[in-house]
Amino acid sequence: MEVILEHVRVFRAASWHQFQILTKRGGRLAELNGAILAEFGAWPANVWQGVSVCSAADVEMKRIGELGATAAAVKWISFEPWISDVNLPLRKSRPRLRKLLHQHGIAWTVIGGESGSKDDTNLMTLDDARYLIEESKAAKCRVHFKQLGTALAIQLGVYSTAGRGEHRSKGGNPDQWPPELNVREWPDIRLRHRSGMDLSPVYEGGQWMHFTDLRSGPSMGPK
Repeated sequence: MEVILEHVRVFRAASWHQFQILTKRGGRLAELNGAILAEFGAWPANVWQGVSVCSAADVEMKRIGELGATAAAVKWISFEPWISDVNLPLRKSRPRLRKLLHQHGIAWTVIGGESGSKDDTNLMTLDDARYLIEESKAAKCRVHFKQLGTALAIQLGVYSTAGRGEHRSKGGNPDQWPPELNVREWPDIRLRHRSGMDLSPVYEGGQWMHFTDLRSGPSMGPK
């Protein structure tokens, strides 16, 4: 735990950066939460703590609650790589996912299928992808859809390994996605600028474009 805390000390000191932390070991979060609160009194605002949730299995879904029990400033879920049960749609196995996300204060979800070998990659179904987005939005989460994954890219006819053109083997080209999947948002974070303005970064066209003063609107121009 001391090694992890040393990282948190650095994150806290470098307050102008945002740090995304991700774990599959949700059971360790209670100890980490206690250690951070004991030393700092609160989680650093620039630390985004996340957990990986890769299927509808109880052992995976349990991590959402383990994250929710912390006092992290930004809590996020990586539903990636998502592995679907092709015989049981997620909307039937987890019909109240929005409630789970909302009650545990999840601010951001990242969604994507598994990348890898054409012959040995698990499928994220299109219905599960849609449902994860729908439930995240219903829970007021920001949503970032990352990729179709190899198996869904094959299913939708956009799989190719030929060069770096329009096709990407893992289904990472947003132009080839169903429109309802084409959403790439970031958490609602606020940065205190030395001028005293309360700023929120704006992400457009694949890059951070400008900062918006949340008190009065428009931007400070390109970053």
